[in-house]
Parts: sequence; C-alpha cells; structure tokens
Amino acid sequence: MTKLTRRFYSGLLALLLAGHIQLAMADIVGETEKVLNWAEKVFPDFFPGHQVTQTFENWRFRYYPETGIYTGISTLDMAGYVMGGAFGDAPNRIGALANLLDEVARSDENGSIAACDTSGMPEGMIFRQSNNVVDISTNGCIVLPEDGGGNLCEPPEQLSATGIHLFMTTEILESNFSGVIIGNPLYSGILNQNSVNNKTCMINAPAENTDLTINFNICYDMTAQFQGFVGLPGITINPPVTQTTRGSNKMQVVQDCLATDADTVFDAFTNETWIRNSQTGNLEKLPTF
Repeated sequence: MTKLTRRFYSGLLALLLAGHIQLAMADIVGETEKVLNWAEKVFPDFFPGHQVTQTFENWRFRYYPETGIYTGISTLDMAGYVMGGAFGDAPNRIGALANLLDEVARSDENGSIAACDTSGMPEGMIFRQSNNVVDISTNGCIVLPEDGGGNLCEPPEQLSATGIHLFMTTEILESNFSGVIIGNPLYSGILNQNSVNNKTCMINAPAENTDLTINFNICYDMTAQFQGFVGLPGITINPPVTQTTRGSNKMQVVQDCLATDADTVFDAFTNETWIRNSQTGNLEKLPTF
C-alpha cells in the first residue's frame, strides 16, 4: 500500500469516526433533554420551572435555584444523578440513562393520554389521566400559545363518524392577573375575555371522551401580548404579566348538539363548526376552506 493510499484510508477512517462521535453526541443531547423535561413534569416540587441544560466536563445538567437541586446525566457512565437540597451535597445516582428512557416511555407523563391529543401542546403543560378524569396543569407560568390556549384537550383525530354527541360546560372557578392594572374602561374587557364560562358541543366525539371531566390549573405568561399596551393612558404594565386560571370542563352525552344551547358546535370527523350568533341567537355554520 502506497503512502498516498494509506493517507487516504487514514483520513477516511478519521471522518467516519468523527461522524460516529457526532451522531452519538446528538443522541446523548436529545435523550438528556427528554429525561430532564420529563423529570420537570413529574417532580415539579424538586425541579420547579423550566431550566436550561448546561454542560460541564462530563455532565449535562440543570440547576433549580428555588430548591438548590442539580439533576443531570453523566456521560462517563451514562446515568442520571441528583445533588443538592434534600439530596445532599454529593451526587446521587438515580439509574442508567437507558432505564430512565424506558421509564419516560412507560409513563403517562409523556403526553400520551387517551382523551386528548397533546402533540401540539406547549412545553411545560402537564397532562394526567385517571379513568374519566384528566388533570391539566403547568410547571410554573408558560408562554401563552399563539392560539390563545383556547382548547386544552384537543380530541384525537376521528377517522370515522362515531355518532356520539358530547355537550361540554366550562366553569371558571378562579382567574387572576398580575403585572397589569387597567383603569381605562375602553380596555376593561381584556382581563375578562378568558374568564367567561361557556358551553360547547362536539359531534362525532371520540368514545374516550364520554362523561369526561377535565380539571385545569394553568398559568400563562402574557408579557409579550401586553407590550402593545405600554404607555397607553390608564394602563400600568409591571412585567411579567401573568394569568392564572383554575376551573373544569365537564362532558355529557346528548342526543343532538345542534339542539342544545351550546355557544359553539364542532364536528370532530368533518371539521365543521357552528357558532351562535349573539344577535339572532341561532347557530350559524362557518364556511369551510
């Protein structure tokens, strides 16, 4: 083998090894994020709020100043550790990364619950389901989604007509704003628009949602949405602007959604929507595109 050939193969081997290392590191980064995000959702008392992952030597970790706790993955033995606060000053091994990933996959905390399609839900929103009760909460205050956080429990996509009509009542038990004071009557309705009890009805609802109760206790950070009000007369902004809302949605089977007093009717199979006209009191079908 000539020197040129040996040099070529040596260079090729180096490139292959570098590519393998990069792929392995990408896996470690992604798997670490999955485990740490899961830990924040499942154990908010130990890991409150969402913290950014940091790196130091062989560690990928997050630090939670409210509890003084560190948690992370060591790339030396590919295992999870906790340290600080209630866990003491020395690293405590929780388990192998592979085992932790298995636990994440088995846990209901990964967002895979029967009643709701949580694939589009924002990070930091936690879903738990026990029988016909779903509890939705947030780990601290999360950024308000672009859709305004209207539907917390999107029904799973229906591939066929079920014929089930579900009437849902929403009851707001508590709604509080902080970081904003509105003394101008022109804008007084802003703080109440997400605090109104309403009634909706779903045609061709999934069987999993029958007689379902959804309890929610969520906090949205709405600082960005209120930036446009800074400087307006009668409005005082002291960021962060947050809204905490607690309430419940209760569903019951009815004969015909269109015969109820629902404010909105939605067909989960055809995606048709009806909205009640506030002037005529009649349900009007929205055009589909």
